[in-house]
Amino acid sequence: IPRAVKTPMNSGVKAEVNEKTNVTYDDPLFVAERIFNAIVNKEKEVRFGGMEKIFAFLNANLPFIIDTGLQKNRKIGEDILNSYTKKEEISNEQTVSDHRIAS
Repeated sequence: IPRAVKTPMNSGVKAEVNEKTNVTYDDPLFVAERIFNAIVNKEKEVRFGGMEKIFAFLNANLPFIIDTGLQKNRKIGEDILNSYTKKEEISNEQTVSDHRIAS
């Protein structure tokens, strides 16, 4: 179970959410090597990072703790997504307005 992997997929709004919620990125080569070794060693599950192991344990056994702890990150993510949505709406409105003027 890798964390965020440092690839182009984690850019834009995703990168902004990850940055503001202090997400740790893993190097793609490291992730690939670790997964390959897990397959070779027939490991059933692989977790990246010590805190993630604790997080997984708590989520499996005391999920309300994780739910409570993630409320701040949820709010951060919602605020960022809402700001992007508003920017897109303004951009779309401007495009429609420009089209009407050109017609």
